[in-house]
Amino acid sequence: MLQELVLLNISSNSLNGSIPAAFGDLKIFVLLDLGVNQLSGGIPDALADASSLMLLFLDQNHLTDGGSETWIPKFQLIHLVLGANNISGLIPPWISTQYDIILIDISENQLWGELPSWVSSLEYLQYISIAQNMVGGVIPPELFNSQSMVLLDLS
Repeated sequence: MLQELVLLNISSNSLNGSIPAAFGDLKIFVLLDLGVNQLSGGIPDALADASSLMLLFLDQNHLTDGGSETWIPKFQLIHLVLGANNISGLIPPWISTQYDIILIDISENQLWGELPSWVSSLEYLQYISIAQNMVGGVIPPELFNSQSMVLLDLS
């Protein structure tokens, strides 16, 4: 197996099927870019074991699940890009465990509910796009106290 694999970019192809659970076995894995393919299903639970993962790009696929409600990954992402999929439900709560995250793009999905208050507790968050979803409610007032936020796209 590719135990020494650090970066994997196979974006902009015609990959289909589900994301292989075997990616969770890669322990020094830093970047996974599977964006712009035709992948379906969801983020496999086994990916939580990829403890070195920092950059996750799964945008522009046909994913329907952004991770189970009880899923708590061992990794700490700095970039999460899940935009332009078919992910439905609430904003995935596991994102709240990503304390070092700088960029979140979950735009163009079928997410609903309110913008969770935990978004304002992500100290390093600079860019967040939740555009073109069905998120409503009140913008957490604490978000306006952010010292790092550069872009907040709720359009």
